[in-house]
Amino acid sequence: MATKMIDTVFLKKRFLQKELLKTFNSPQSETIFAKAFTELENEIEEILENRFIEMNDDYCFDKNISACWLGLCQNDTFKYMDRFNSGQDLESVIEALHNFYNNTNLDIPTQEELMTLANFSNGNRPNRPSCYILHKNNQQNRVQTADIDHKSYYSSGQSGYIHPIYRLNGENSKKLTLQESILIWLKHKLKPVSLDNKFYDLLLEFDFTLEDLKLTDIQGDFSKLGAAIDESFLIDYFKSKDNIRANILKYDEKIFHDANKGSWELFENVNVKDKKDLVAVKLSSKLCARNPEADIVDGIIGIDFGTKSTVVVYSKNKEKILPMRVGMGDWSKSNETQHYENPTVMEFNNLEGFLDAYKKTSARPLTKWRDVTISHTAYENLKNSKSDDFNAYLTELKQWAGDKQRKLKIRDKEHKQVYELHPFLKLKENDLNPIELYAYYLGLYINNQVQGIYLDYLLSFPVTYEQAVRKKILESFQRGLKKSLPTLSTEKLNELSVTSGVSEPAAYAAIAMQNYGFDEKEKSFYAIFDFGGGTTDFDYGIFRWSDEESKKERRYDYVIEHFGAGGDKFLGGENILELLAFHVFKANKEELLKQKISFTLPPECDEFLGSEVLLNDSREAKLNMVNLIGKLRDFWEREDFKEDIFKGKIPVDLYNNEGTLISQTSLKVDEKALKTLLKIRIKKGIDGFFESLREVFVNHTQEIKLIENKVNIFLAGNSSKSPLVKELFEARIKQEEEAIQKNNYKASFELFEPLNNKNDFEKPNGKTGVAYGLIETRAGGRVLVIDKNIGEKDIKFKYYLGINKRKKLKVIVSREVAYDQWVEFIDAGEEFFEIYYTSSALATTNNLSINDSSILRKRLKIKNIDLDKNVYIRFISPTVFEYGVGVDGNVKDSVQVTLYE
Repeated sequence: MATKMIDTVFLKKRFLQKELLKTFNSPQSETIFAKAFTELENEIEEILENRFIEMNDDYCFDKNISACWLGLCQNDTFKYMDRFNSGQDLESVIEALHNFYNNTNLDIPTQEELMTLANFSNGNRPNRPSCYILHKNNQQNRVQTADIDHKSYYSSGQSGYIHPIYRLNGENSKKLTLQESILIWLKHKLKPVSLDNKFYDLLLEFDFTLEDLKLTDIQGDFSKLGAAIDESFLIDYFKSKDNIRANILKYDEKIFHDANKGSWELFENVNVKDKKDLVAVKLSSKLCARNPEADIVDGIIGIDFGTKSTVVVYSKNKEKILPMRVGMGDWSKSNETQHYENPTVMEFNNLEGFLDAYKKTSARPLTKWRDVTISHTAYENLKNSKSDDFNAYLTELKQWAGDKQRKLKIRDKEHKQVYELHPFLKLKENDLNPIELYAYYLGLYINNQVQGIYLDYLLSFPVTYEQAVRKKILESFQRGLKKSLPTLSTEKLNELSVTSGVSEPAAYAAIAMQNYGFDEKEKSFYAIFDFGGGTTDFDYGIFRWSDEESKKERRYDYVIEHFGAGGDKFLGGENILELLAFHVFKANKEELLKQKISFTLPPECDEFLGSEVLLNDSREAKLNMVNLIGKLRDFWEREDFKEDIFKGKIPVDLYNNEGTLISQTSLKVDEKALKTLLKIRIKKGIDGFFESLREVFVNHTQEIKLIENKVNIFLAGNSSKSPLVKELFEARIKQEEEAIQKNNYKASFELFEPLNNKNDFEKPNGKTGVAYGLIETRAGGRVLVIDKNIGEKDIKFKYYLGINKRKKLKVIVSREVAYDQWVEFIDAGEEFFEIYYTSSALATTNNLSINDSSILRKRLKIKNIDLDKNVYIRFISPTVFEYGVGVDGNVKDSVQVTLYE
């Protein structure tokens, strides 16, 4: 059953309660009661043209004092009490008043309230027993008589009648607005005698709670409100739910009336079994509900979860792969590159409210986009944010996931609550998990009534990510994507699959090799330099035709065998920008000291003299880095470096340590020095790439030897578009080829720039190619990937371990050493020994300066000093090793050490 026509919908009582609250507190807002409320307002507005309004139970509402006089509208038929003498005790008179009318709500008017009844002409004067009326004197705790016609007052002697008053808003109240009058009448169960309105009659059965004349709570039998609901607004509510959740364009109303379409949201009302806390609303005409399972797509989604941006591609039941726009919900807009490269950014406006809604249901909760935003919206808001709001933005999702020590602080803009998050791997199942929430939003853009529903997902990971990190990211995405789905049967939900695809560089290789024509060659060697936003991954391998005689390979067209994975953890476009910003700030330290402006310390930078008052991790320091990086982005992301763009100065908005904005602070900048800095840092990454390549040739000679003597180098990632990358690669290639010729070897290199789709969005480019490659290399597809980077336990150990030898790092234990194998490190003749470690392949030269920013030191201690024994080391996991003292590899007691960068 794909669709079904229904004439009844079921709404949650809590939803109706919220709609009523919204209707009364924000009268201009669109709610399902808005039409009924507007009609009620119009009727009461006409009634309120009069000052005195006859109400039920003999009350007469006086709009001038927002209170009711008892009997004032009764035209001489109302019975008043006998007179009391002026000066009598106030409490005894009030007690007599309550007993006479059997009504404890009544009171004696104040002098100010009473005198509002003066100065009426005989024709307009309301009913009253006499001109001599009592009023209360709170200071003396007595009643006093007033002649309200002549404004004369008697402290004693003169007797007077009581005009009983029922105050609705305290003594001597101000005039109320139309909405306030309606609310206070309903709270006190009052109804104008002339009012004939069914909605008002229904509301009289509810209990209203007010604070400062605002409705804070309403309780009653909500099942009675069905008749007051506006069907047109109800339909608008159902078609707007995805707009509320993710700013997706409202669906066409046709889906509610077309039997070939239908609404997922309405399908929740088919075969409702548990009707507890639900209100049935009968419709005047039938609407079309659609079973979401009818829209499940026979397809697959590839997600490249990136440091700076995230790319999503899809393939249905054909071979064609296309990118999908996420982070924006108006698909009518013309295609632009940024629509497919979505900033990996989150904004937390009302995280408390978002989480409250998120946890209420397992399927597609009605969260609000205004509470938490992602992608382009979050990124644009970040650029214009105040320092106080900096922690309301999260730009380090992927870095947090990949760093075992990194903690996060998130600050809810609206409630100012601070959420402190443990390192990603230490999160428990019910802890706040931003990656799960990010995946939920991606799921909303993927799974909707425009795109359909996808149950098969592939995620890519950097080659350096450990298995534990990959597993937890997959679990987080699984939960978030599942939450984005509408209600499905258990059978269908069990088909949801979120799995790890091939590594990012291998995925790119699968696409690039075919796009550059290598699918026509039987076997080729490739090397990937994937220079992204956060890191640079190196990957090396063989792309070849499949073996038709092999049972394992015959179903495939091509095979990729990749090995020797490595990278440069801090060579990324965003890290490059941090490096540039740091040096600009440092060059302006005197001015910054004067104005008490601070900034942060990037991973590869060092402290300097005087930096103790300039460097910190405050939100102002972080926002200053963000703002300067925004200015420097044009310097880094450009097609050539022929001309200066800053002319010696950069104006940038900065915040001092007190959070005060210092607008357009002028910072001096030496663009030539910045370019030199860029070239040095990129060259270091390229040098590391070639050292890793050397290791590959040494360690994988057998696999490579039968291939033509050519290395095909593919640049990938948006940062590889920089002209400096190509320039520096060509220089290094020339250097390598000259060395090869001197040694009479036959080998060559060819450099391939990042794929360029020239704004043909159906084709991959240097950034989107990874996501395309994920689907291309899917299990059961055309390309078999054999990953030799991951062994039985995990990826190989991340670091080279060594000692400081004449101010150079001398590698003692290579990261190529297998797990659980003891390797001699140094003698055990001293109580302390030091290990220097780095992930940089430049360590293999044994010529890397010990002061290189990538090298860290660990000081360790042994218990038993014995010069005749040695300290041995063995790898346990990618970041953990053990050491102990022994002879010939026989170690009895060992100590475990975890390394961090």
